[in-house]
Amino acid sequence: MIISLPSKSVICEIHKKQNEKFRGISFEPDPSKLNSALAWPRMMVTAGGGVDVFDIAVSLMVSIATQRPFSHGNRRMGLTLCLITLRRNGWVLDITNEEAIGLMTKLADKTTEENYMVKFCREKSIYMGS
Repeated sequence: MIISLPSKSVICEIHKKQNEKFRGISFEPDPSKLNSALAWPRMMVTAGGGVDVFDIAVSLMVSIATQRPFSHGNRRMGLTLCLITLRRNGWVLDITNEEAIGLMTKLADKTTEENYMVKFCREKSIYMGS
């Protein structure tokens, strides 16, 4: 199965629309930080090696949230990209707003491991087909 990731242009457009909605303004990403944040998930797609869509979607979420390529909204963008990556590959993450906030708070506070988030996403996802 080929795993589909959103392109840089799609990521930037989503971020622009989110910032316009939530902040009323738009910011351009730091190109080097965005490239850095996308490097590992892209390498995972290319190399394969026992990773699945959940490993890659969570890696993308964590990379965006920790590399901070945008001046605002990195955690929101990380979660959005995780959801989009799962959906583009046939999965829907079935969680409440409270669970999403809790997951991102743990990520921000560094009180959880990436493998826990992968397991959480796997257990909370429903396959809808691609």
